[in-house]
Amino acid sequence: MGACCCKTSVVQPNQPALLDSSDSAKDKAPGAAPVISQNGEHFYRMTLGFLEMKKKLDEVAETCLPRAYMAKFPSFKEEHLMYQTIKADLAILQQEQDAVGGRAASRLAALVRPAGGPSTDAASFSDLACAVLNGIRKAKDRPSTMEAVYEVAEDLSMHWESFVRDLGSAVGLADEQVKVAPLKGQVRAREKVRDDYSGNWRKLVDVNRASLIVSSEEQLVAIAEFMANTKELQAMSPTAAEVKPTVLQLKNRFKHALFNGYRDALYSVQLMLPGSSLVFVCELQVHLDKIIKLKKESHVYYEFFRSHFAGNMEAVDDRMRVLMKVASSQAPTLAELVSMVSQGDDLAAMEALEEFLDLTAELDALAHVRARRLAVLKAQRADAKEVLALQMKLGSAHDQAGRIDEALRIFADAYATYKADDCALLELHVEDFCSLCNSYGWASYEKGSFDQAEQLYDEALHGYRVKLNQPKHERALATLGGIALLRQDAGRIDEALVTYGEALALKRELLGPDNISTLTTMTFMAGALRLANRKDEASAMASEAYKMRKALLGGDHPDTIIGACELAALSEKGGEPEEALVMYEEALNLQLDKLGPDHPATLKTTAALEKLRTKLGLSA
Repeated sequence: MGACCCKTSVVQPNQPALLDSSDSAKDKAPGAAPVISQNGEHFYRMTLGFLEMKKKLDEVAETCLPRAYMAKFPSFKEEHLMYQTIKADLAILQQEQDAVGGRAASRLAALVRPAGGPSTDAASFSDLACAVLNGIRKAKDRPSTMEAVYEVAEDLSMHWESFVRDLGSAVGLADEQVKVAPLKGQVRAREKVRDDYSGNWRKLVDVNRASLIVSSEEQLVAIAEFMANTKELQAMSPTAAEVKPTVLQLKNRFKHALFNGYRDALYSVQLMLPGSSLVFVCELQVHLDKIIKLKKESHVYYEFFRSHFAGNMEAVDDRMRVLMKVASSQAPTLAELVSMVSQGDDLAAMEALEEFLDLTAELDALAHVRARRLAVLKAQRADAKEVLALQMKLGSAHDQAGRIDEALRIFADAYATYKADDCALLELHVEDFCSLCNSYGWASYEKGSFDQAEQLYDEALHGYRVKLNQPKHERALATLGGIALLRQDAGRIDEALVTYGEALALKRELLGPDNISTLTTMTFMAGALRLANRKDEASAMASEAYKMRKALLGGDHPDTIIGACELAALSEKGGEPEEALVMYEEALNLQLDKLGPDHPATLKTTAALEKLRTKLGLSA
């Protein structure tokens, strides 16, 4: 085998792969302008609007930023305390209170008295804090539900409002400067728990919310001084003495603005429910009146991008930086921006635009810009590693867009480059070559070239396990999944089940039992079990995977919808087309609502549904 230590080459260096496919008609003439979807153009318009709004916020903020506040009160977070307790935790909390000794017991008993309030000596306060901390440590990993969290929030709401109004009065705010919101809407709460907290309801710390609107930096600093002194805050009023407020977090967003440019201060305040040992975290926002006047207008963009990216604000912030780099060109439409960038030779602009197009799933335009950047890199005689990495990305973009032949041609060319000169490049960049074999193998599988796909997957496994000596490499897990699937579709069911079993065991060990990749392997293994006529095992495994995905992400999350499509495909292959039809239709309706008609996942489901309807004689 020489220096390569690989199997026989799948394609010869100068032999393009499979160029006579019927899908070649999908490929446009070289240089043809890419098609931009309506969703893509709308997304781009929203990005331009967002930038204009951010500019306006920045200009207003410069005239009124509370610079003394920004310098004096840094952001902080007591993360270990940022959990909600519920009524099911009462026994645990009481045990902790008893454990800290007689003084703590007396101290906590005083908390339930409606009048007066406990003493504020430091030793007693320390006992109380210790009991609360230990109780939260034991309770935070116990399961909770939306209903359990909202039950405590309801019980606390009157006390929370009283505390906030007392705070406003203490710093001289008028009634109209104090805004107490209703409990957080449950639809938004479900989204946040799903997207930000992996299904953990205890981490939802903004069910009870309120705002203070200040007109001067002096008022802002007065609030901050109260919030920074726990003893003074708890002695502020009878209600404060009763609920024992403790500030767990300050986000000084006057100093570090939100991604949309909005600036305020956000406090997370832990209160104790009177008559109980439960503690509950509430959210208080402090706004400057000149800035909050723009909040309604800016919130349109905040909600659009937060919803689109379906992640925590740090993740959204990273993505928005990509959008800002692209939209700063001020091209009026995305189509014009793509045309402008792809006619030049600015590699940085092309790379930024590729990120944008990838985020918005504009695969046609993505392939167009990548092809141009590849041409520029080759003309500049760039490093071979960089050229080959981009070549693989270009092939993958064509593959995702359904242009399998073009993807195969590009992959074959890159493969031949790695194998040239006695595999010199391969030996230098083994991991990159393995990634190429995975992508090339998948495209070959899609084309129906199972033997070629299996040879490529075997080369990838050999690279991970032997050359890199990493048999548990994460990408090797994907390779095993690909081998199992092609063996299944080739009718080698027993072999497929063995490979699925190996992949599933490794994924459970390395990624965890509820990782999306693990659940996908379970779903596909269920399909193989069904084909092996082990229908009870198949049904149990497929249902378990789907339920875990739904519980983890929610029923309308894109990954859950993909799971439903996988389940539908298995039902169809398993000889239950009517059941598959219903599942495809439900999944497609969710995709149309969440992703739009032009998203690749929506188009894929639409095609699968139409094919099944034709098979059942239901098409028009």
